[in-house]
Amino acid sequence: MDYDNAKLKLIGWGGRKTATPLEAPGQAGNLVIRSQGEGRIDLAWEKPAAGGKVAAYKIKCRPRIIEGTTGAAWANADTAMETEITLAGQQQGKELEYCVVAVNKAGEGVASNTVTAVL
Repeated sequence: MDYDNAKLKLIGWGGRKTATPLEAPGQAGNLVIRSQGEGRIDLAWEKPAAGGKVAAYKIKCRPRIIEGTTGAAWANADTAMETEITLAGQQQGKELEYCVVAVNKAGEGVASNTVTAVL
């Protein structure tokens, strides 16, 4: 089939829109701990104010970095579709840091602020 814009306009149809490239989401903001318990933490954050549309949020976790040492790499703790999540089965008795990264097909946004908890 020929979808030439000029021919489409001849029959009264509008031309096809030019595709706009998808950009990675911006930075999720204001990450907070709503509540926590033994091996469980409830997190909430705000949608990015800029960037592309968010498809999901990666919640990342690592042991807290002690000043003067090299910290562990961030590990994916879970994925959320909304701006809140309850993580269960988390490591107990250690100081853990959490952050949130907004993602879509174009890539990942900048990591949010971090929060620290001992569960």
